[in-house]
Amino acid sequence: MIKLVASILLKIVILYLLGGLDISVKFFVLVANPLSALILAYSLYKNELEKEKVFLILSLDVFIPIVGFLAIGLFLILTPLFRLMKSEEHSDVYDLPLGKEDFEDYSTIKKTLLEEDEVHKEGAGFKSLEVEPYMEVFNGDDLAKKVNAIEKLTEISDRKSIEILKKCLDRDDYEVRYFANGALGKIEQDMMTKIELASDNISRHPTDHIAYNMRAVAYLDAYLLGILDKTLEEHFLECALMDYLTSLSLNQEQSYLYVKITQIYLKLERYEDLVSVAKMALAADIKEEDEVKIKFYLAEASYNSREILSLIDYCNEIKDFETGFQLINDRVDWWTSDSV
Repeated sequence: MIKLVASILLKIVILYLLGGLDISVKFFVLVANPLSALILAYSLYKNELEKEKVFLILSLDVFIPIVGFLAIGLFLILTPLFRLMKSEEHSDVYDLPLGKEDFEDYSTIKKTLLEEDEVHKEGAGFKSLEVEPYMEVFNGDDLAKKVNAIEKLTEISDRKSIEILKKCLDRDDYEVRYFANGALGKIEQDMMTKIELASDNISRHPTDHIAYNMRAVAYLDAYLLGILDKTLEEHFLECALMDYLTSLSLNQEQSYLYVKITQIYLKLERYEDLVSVAKMALAADIKEEDEVKIKFYLAEASYNSREILSLIDYCNEIKDFETGFQLINDRVDWWTSDSV
């Protein structure tokens, strides 16, 4: 940052000298301006600006003197403002916190987790439609089609496709068993690679809360795939939980993490911990939709624990909200019906 400020000051000094006619226009165009433009571009590159933007800024500064520099200044001033507006608009999306340096690491694991999100639901439904035709292929006699189906299922890599690949391990034809086993091994290796990349990010940036969020997402993605045995599934849930708790301790403004934490406690059947965290969340300043989800998880925990009075209380509180989550509305209606 110091080098960047110094390079900008150098450019301003050169422009000042040009304005006072202390240097000639020819010297400015051929020597001073290109040299200062190169220094400025290098400083921006060292501050982790993308190479493409650095090249564009260098070109503007060299070939459009003065005007190009003013445009660059406007860009540098407005960029932080745009980033702030974007972060406020998408507060529940994991953005890159560390610049170009870690883009490849983060890009492999950058996903949102909440299953209630409509985009997630539509994507899951689309994948299910993709998977259905391959189920019929394995009932045929064409080995080439079966192998191709296994490759496609590997690319889809969702819970449904993995279930089909697991069933292929029990089929009579050796080739299908062989390729299905290899496909499952590849999916598992990719899954572990994402976790390792996220762990490397944490090693390099141990106080970055988003790095912990990324690894938690990687653990939960692995859990949701259904490729793990029960013991490993529980272990991965515990790991995701610890990462979210660590992230929340580093940045307590992430109120949406309370939803994820209570959801994991529910999956682990740790109802007392769920209630404890939920009380903290409800006492904090959280969004209304997050409050509804947390109360829904409290109701779910009460139902599983057979605490009927608490269940009814939570259901009544949920009904006070105009929630757009159909799953929650249907479940609450069922819990409060006479059939329960």
